[in-house]
Amino acid sequence: MAPSLPYHHGMDARDAEYTEARTDLFAEMLRASAFDMADELRHEFVVATVKDLTPRYTTLGDHLWRQLIGNGMRATYADATLAVAARHGRGEESGEARM
Repeated sequence: MAPSLPYHHGMDARDAEYTEARTDLFAEMLRASAFDMADELRHEFVVATVKDLTPRYTTLGDHLWRQLIGNGMRATYADATLAVAARHGRGEESGEARM
């Protein structure tokens, strides 16, 4: 059995990193008003943003990057607003509290 990654607030490091990457994606989507874009433009924006995030989150594999793109396409404005607000409430603005 492979060794598990360190835990952070009840999550393993990969789960925590995925959650941070998703929140970063949502924050970028809010800044760019991606929720008002046509589906094709939104998809292009999400893919480009996820590509820009890849160097910051090194433990995420290809399947999680694809999952993140899917989350970006399915997310609503409310989902993004709540995720970003939760980060601000925890004092994790701009990755300040990253492991």
